[in-house]
Amino acid sequence: MPVEEQFEEITDIACECCGFKTVYSSGFVYLDDEEDLPDMEYVARWTDGKGDHGVALLVFIEDFDKYVSVMFDFEHHAFTVINPADNDWGDVEESELLDRDEIIGTDHAVTLFKVLDEIWLKDKSLNKFAEMVMIDTGPVE
Repeated sequence: MPVEEQFEEITDIACECCGFKTVYSSGFVYLDDEEDLPDMEYVARWTDGKGDHGVALLVFIEDFDKYVSVMFDFEHHAFTVINPADNDWGDVEESELLDRDEIIGTDHAVTLFKVLDEIWLKDKSLNKFAEMVMIDTGPVE
């Protein structure tokens, strides 16, 4: 289940709330156990050094010819599919994004979460960032 053609870009785009730089990592991922699926394009975006901002992901779903927008929250160690209006993807129009209810509770959700897991484990840039900012959410002793 590799991630292919990975590309990282550290931009000069400053976060509006903290001023830290925005980082993008993108590529294609395919699932070994889903041979009939094409490679799936994705973009991951985070604020350099700021785990409390989470990670935004955009994954192309070919069956819809649209993208799905997802957030990863380090505090809860969880992915959440979000609605188009809940995140600004710049050049990607809201009409090119799926609503949350078009994914959650469908077979597409199963595939999407497999893809997200693969991206999370195999995207080298994202992996490096996640290791750096992981928050221990275990019980306080």
